Amino acid sequence: MIQASVPDRMRKTIELARTAQADWAAMSVRRRCRWLSVFRAWLASHSRQICETIDREVGKPREECLASEIHPLASGCAHLSRIAPEILAPRRARGTPWYLAGGSDHVHRRPRGVVGIIGTWNYPLVLSGTQIAQALVAGNAVIFKPSEKAPETCRLLADGIAGSGLPRGLIQLLDAEIAAGEELVNSSVDYVVFTGSRAVGARIASALAPRLVSSTLELSGHDALFLLPGGNPIAAARAAWFGTIANSGRTCLATRRCLLDSSLMIPFRDEIARLILDVPPLELAKPAGFQERIDHAKSLAMEAVSMGARWLGNSPDKPPFVVGNVNERMRIWREDCFAPLLAMMECADERSMIEADLACPFALGAAVFGSPGPAKSFLTKLRAGMVTVNDVLVGAGHPDTPIGGSGSSGWGATQGAEGLLEMTVHQVVRVSHGSFRPHYELAVPGHPDMGDMLEALLQAGHAGGLRARIVAAMTLPGHALRWWRSRQKRQGEV
Repeated sequence: MIQASVPDRMRKTIELARTAQADWAAMSVRRRCRWLSVFRAWLASHSRQICETIDREVGKPREECLASEIHPLASGCAHLSRIAPEILAPRRARGTPWYLAGGSDHVHRRPRGVVGIIGTWNYPLVLSGTQIAQALVAGNAVIFKPSEKAPETCRLLADGIAGSGLPRGLIQLLDAEIAAGEELVNSSVDYVVFTGSRAVGARIASALAPRLVSSTLELSGHDALFLLPGGNPIAAARAAWFGTIANSGRTCLATRRCLLDSSLMIPFRDEIARLILDVPPLELAKPAGFQERIDHAKSLAMEAVSMGARWLGNSPDKPPFVVGNVNERMRIWREDCFAPLLAMMECADERSMIEADLACPFALGAAVFGSPGPAKSFLTKLRAGMVTVNDVLVGAGHPDTPIGGSGSSGWGATQGAEGLLEMTVHQVVRVSHGSFRPHYELAVPGHPDMGDMLEALLQAGHAGGLRARIVAAMTLPGHALRWWRSRQKRQGEV
């Protein structure tokens, strides 16, 4: 469990955030969205500086920064400004039952208050930027703890957002050190958003639980690719390879496991072997400390080989690490890693695929290759929060779809309407009209006439046969008249 004292500077930070948030929450949603257009223009004018900073800290070329960081964030902000007023608008309750007639019910979305966001480094701009934007548009203040591996990128992001017309104190940046994250989790924030490993996510959840502070935890993935009978093994292999090495394998939705129909195993494996020869071993020098992730992936692969798996392609000296003939008892199948790694398993049928997949506790994303009909039927059996048919990864780029998983991959959602709603709490508002309140009499026992009337209403509306409903409905006028007369008598006695 994370345990840390909360220093005075953190208390003052939260006090400033609460003061700014009170006025911010009182604004209309449309007004709270205005800064997004200014921020999008800032992204466009600072794109080169952003790309240079990300490449310097985590090692990502300019074209990849533009395609996977800046474009998605700019498009996501534009989309958010369009959908937020409708999603956050009060919703009228539908299907009002008879016993609530004479009033109106609406569900409002209220901001959580002060949201703590702990940033990640593999996509330091788009992941944190999306979460911050949704929290602010929902009416919250944000305290942002940058990743210690990408502090300058996170600072650049926070400066760009703060300079887009937001009130002072509405977004505040903490130090990038791990200790700052511990202080944030142990502070009086109202909600925490964390993107990172399962191990750290579990520690955060344990620290928040005693105070009943809720969270969104977007944690490790160990994503599976399923190649069904009738699927294209060449296309599936190319997709698996892309999913393995995209962003140098440093993606939570990266392809790590392949479950292959026996009839398609050989062409899939041969295509993977060919693709390996076309790509030299990856040189991953950034960020600092990433070598530990590479060593962990290598140890998983070597252990699997010692238990009967087989190397495919590159030597075991450098990533990507690719092994075949694995089984669900191996750690490579069940344990998350964050480096280029691909494990392949041959399966006799779809049932064995599902059973093998269930042996892995992670359920963030998945890919299914096959004819659309069988593929869509198969994916209903999967636990993953995002499933792509005949492709990988790209589903996460749509600004209107949520990102989130289950099991060891965490809970809650970021991005899309679901991610926006995560930044709010619901509030039901009931307005009763007139002065007729017969339900008040239910608090005083001994009203058999009301009991008879309620029983007749129940039978008339819900009895199993039509005849029973008709008979009950015919008795209703008499019961209602007797109840009304006894009510008038009681009121006269009072």
